[in-house]
Amino acid sequence: MALEADATGWYVRRRLLIAMLALPLFGSCSSSPRATQVSDTPAGAFEASLAVVHDGFVTTWYDTRHGHGEIYARRLSLDGTPIGPERRLTTGDVDAFEADVAPLRDGFAVGWWEKVTNGRTRAKVGAWAADGTSRWVQTLSNRGRNTVVRTLGGLIFVAWIQDESADRAGVWITWRRADNVELIAPRRAADASSTTFNLNAVIDPDASPGNPRAWVVFDAKTGTKASEIFLVETTETQDRLVRLTPDDGADSKYPDVALSQGRAALTWFDLKDGNEEVYLTVGDRGAYLEGRSPAWMRITSTSGHSIGAYVAWNGTRFGLVWCDNTPGNQEVFFQSFDRDGGTRSDVQRITNTAPQSGIPAIKGVSGGFALVWNEYNAPAGDTHGTNHPSQVFFRLVK
Repeated sequence: MALEADATGWYVRRRLLIAMLALPLFGSCSSSPRATQVSDTPAGAFEASLAVVHDGFVTTWYDTRHGHGEIYARRLSLDGTPIGPERRLTTGDVDAFEADVAPLRDGFAVGWWEKVTNGRTRAKVGAWAADGTSRWVQTLSNRGRNTVVRTLGGLIFVAWIQDESADRAGVWITWRRADNVELIAPRRAADASSTTFNLNAVIDPDASPGNPRAWVVFDAKTGTKASEIFLVETTETQDRLVRLTPDDGADSKYPDVALSQGRAALTWFDLKDGNEEVYLTVGDRGAYLEGRSPAWMRITSTSGHSIGAYVAWNGTRFGLVWCDNTPGNQEVFFQSFDRDGGTRSDVQRITNTAPQSGIPAIKGVSGGFALVWNEYNAPAGDTHGTNHPSQVFFRLVK
């Protein structure tokens, strides 16, 4: 899981939701006895991302302490304790949003996007040393947004949405080396739509530096009655697109995907039952590439909005994390499953806070899963979430 609101209803709704589930606790209180505060901003820290590195984690977010959005990062120990200062990664005079972080052998890569003049956007990627020293920054597109980054050894995979006209958009991809040498030139991999505001990606476990391969999942209203979930498998030379949800006229939004040992887990939220609920499918990865998603499992059945679902494998099990405002407040929830989709744990309520608990990120780690999210004190009438305190938090779960 940051565009400025415009005429697109879904985009406005997304910003409202992110604002509501975004900003933080005041002072240094934690949202749980087992949660650690990562950011220390007098303003807002939003849209946290997490990468596992050899000695712990790197987390990134966008921060409004400078009067506009800038990308920040911080290193954490294996138990989530901050072990370095907050590092400001961008220093521009435009808003930078949605930092997505991935590990490199001796540092980390970050993808993000910026809002420039006249509502235009640009997709960016860069690499930093472990101590936060900048190595390089590259503009990928002057019409790009919603950038995601994944890494494979010394290679960096980047995908983004590119607005091509008022009503046309595409999914674009590229591969670069960690030293910023372009390996696969930016290319259009699939149709998207003006209502596409989220995409996620995963490196194929069978990929190698000599055979790069990745999956990108996204929602789009393209040749369908409503937004549906699409998957594009991209290799060095070709792209293969399949639609994973039926054209049923109900929006399917904001997917995430993870791969392990020949299995795939895919999650998203859907309105097919008249309310935003989290869904999940698990199965052989080959079935997804043929457009045959295994049977849907409805994870939530609440009166509130269930959104912001993300998934990560840890060996033969995987964890699912999402947000729900049924308790009367936006909170983060977690559940784990086996490789066939059977439940390995009950639903755990991760947060129980006065602030709204924002869109989480999840990674598999020894003994369980690592989560980050943000806590937002949303005042009445606040619809954008840039002028009130928000902090990023970390927690380990089993």
